[in-house]
Amino acid sequence: MFDRYIVVPGSLRNEHEDGKATGFSLGVRCGYYRRLRLSMIEDFRLTVDGVAYESDDVRFALPGQRPRTLADIAGAYDEAWEFGDVARVWAAKEGGLAPGAHAITFTEQFRISYAPAPTVLTLSCVHVIA
Repeated sequence: MFDRYIVVPGSLRNEHEDGKATGFSLGVRCGYYRRLRLSMIEDFRLTVDGVAYESDDVRFALPGQRPRTLADIAGAYDEAWEFGDVARVWAAKEGGLAPGAHAITFTEQFRISYAPAPTVLTLSCVHVIA
């Protein structure tokens, strides 16, 4: 579908808490062609520079919302990720990412009501963090 648009260019950044980098995040779009209920998100897989971050360690947030785990959004039947909206995906990494280019692979897996198997969309790209 819209695999090549799921990771937002220039969105990779370190996240800080109490002045210390505690991880990083990137902007992502829903690769499905229409809005998607959050409860239909089955998995996110994130690999940066060859390091895989398990879905239990990844957080997701719609614009203006706090980051939540996949388990937290599994029952979010009344919330939707609108087509084109940029959400953020966080991963914990003490010290954050070093400045420079980073190889990213991000996968979204959705459960679509009329599809016999989960919809899986993946994008591999390189992003730079200042």
